[in-house]
Amino acid sequence: MTTLPALIVIDVQRAFDEWETAGKRRNNPDAVARIADLLKAFRTRGAPIFHIRHEGTKPNSSFLPSRSGYAVRDEAREQAGEPVIVKRVNSAFIGTDLESRLRAAGIATLVICGATTNHCVETTTRMAGNLGFDARLVRDATWTFDRVGPDGETHTAEAIHAMTLSNLNGEFARIVTAQETIAALDAPLLKKLLRRPRYNRGMRGFGFIWVLLAFAVVVLAAGIPYWRVPYDELNRGHFAVLPGALLLGFLTLVLVVAEVAPAKPTAITMLLCVPVIVCVSVAKDTARDPTSHNLWPFELVLGAISGAVIVVPAVLLGLALRWALARMTAR
Repeated sequence: MTTLPALIVIDVQRAFDEWETAGKRRNNPDAVARIADLLKAFRTRGAPIFHIRHEGTKPNSSFLPSRSGYAVRDEAREQAGEPVIVKRVNSAFIGTDLESRLRAAGIATLVICGATTNHCVETTTRMAGNLGFDARLVRDATWTFDRVGPDGETHTAEAIHAMTLSNLNGEFARIVTAQETIAALDAPLLKKLLRRPRYNRGMRGFGFIWVLLAFAVVVLAAGIPYWRVPYDELNRGHFAVLPGALLLGFLTLVLVVAEVAPAKPTAITMLLCVPVIVCVSVAKDTARDPTSHNLWPFELVLGAISGAVIVVPAVLLGLALRWALARMTAR
């Protein structure tokens, strides 16, 4: 099992060079150079790499093994120990053992690059997202060619490339650059988890509603002791904050693990809840005992400390559990 992403290099073969030589126009002329950068970075860090090779099945295909176009570009050639997976359709998952290899290695995140953007790269990326992988498509490490539509209109490679990225972004994959991908390889695990963009599909868009509901529940829970317990039996109001803060931590944990809301905004919102709870509590104390307002600074400091002690560990534990669940379900 590995916590590192796997690099999927799709169809960087000489057939595309032959197409360009024959007059077909492409975009991203530096795409192969960016793929070489990715390969170097992944190899340096010992991250897994899978090379996808297309084998044509039609008699006139440029990708027949007997033709020169089948050969891979030198910049993207595999090294010892790096598997080469041969496909015969657009998707690298159909008719191959790519998925089983990824599951067996415990790989959950895929970085996808290669050619062409709107054919094999797009199809593989869509399937990766549908299969539950956290897919990242490297926008400057893939390319395509001008195409003529059914109405005879010519669509530029740039337009096709941009539309494909737009279609895939968010729904099937996160669109990144080669530089961002390489930088992320060196980022601490916690930072990667905090960046993690995938949310529970059933709850997408409702994350902050749940945060607000949690806030309301916590405020009520913290206020109950003030209404039910006589004032002289309370050792000042700050101790009544603890039940609410504990509930706050539990709800934070649930929200983060379930991916209902992003970790950072959830943690910040929950931390802000504690001083608000304290203010409500102290306001009631002040109404009963006007002299208690002198304790406000102390109460706020105590509330901030209580929130940090309870909410921050809850977020960290939630991230750890989310990471563990992602690895378990990816097997």
